[in-house]
Amino acid sequence: MANDSTPATRTVPAQELRALSLHIAHETRHHLAAVCDYAECLGWAGAQQPLARDRCARAILAETQRVGRLLGYFMALAGQRDQSPPMALDLEDVLFGACAELADLLALHGSTLETSRLGLRCSVEWPPGLLKQVAVAALDTMVASTAEGAAIRLRVAPNSADSVALALTTSADAVAARLPRLLSYRAMALLLTERGGQVRRLRGREDGMVLLIPVDGRQVVIESEQAAQRAG
Repeated sequence: MANDSTPATRTVPAQELRALSLHIAHETRHHLAAVCDYAECLGWAGAQQPLARDRCARAILAETQRVGRLLGYFMALAGQRDQSPPMALDLEDVLFGACAELADLLALHGSTLETSRLGLRCSVEWPPGLLKQVAVAALDTMVASTAEGAAIRLRVAPNSADSVALALTTSADAVAARLPRLLSYRAMALLLTERGGQVRRLRGREDGMVLLIPVDGRQVVIESEQAAQRAG
């Protein structure tokens, strides 16, 4: 295993960095345009329609938070890594915290998130910021790739003594975008794979993905270039 004192940044080829820059520029322009649209609606409809005012205000917040997450995914793909020291974490707490962070986005899409509790206290050792970003990015990927009103299911179960399986699925007809093309998916897969994890795509009546999360995520076990190839 590689030493955990990994550098905060890693070199990214110039061509790949340019492609990432174009991608993030496109994504942020889309969401910032949505913020402007909601702000206009808030201006002309807010005074007369309290419910419309509340929806527009929550939508602005959700879209602004989404831009912040996109920038975080871009930074991860560009080589920036969370440098908080590893610590013992309850995976269930991390996942339900991620669900709470995306609650406004789910409400904006009219989507539902069905969760099942682990039924056990699953302790993992990871840098907290890194594991949180993986969990948030996985949920963000499912919301961004599904049609409005979709039912997203989250299930967690032990995969082995060394890893835990996190499944995020929805009905196949609800998937409206290719998951691996999304910045959130790419960042999540890279960060997870570097620590020895894996992402598996699911297709069929249930579409989505399964994340195999190592119980021990304290160390980088695959360097970023190899991890990017495996994650892709």
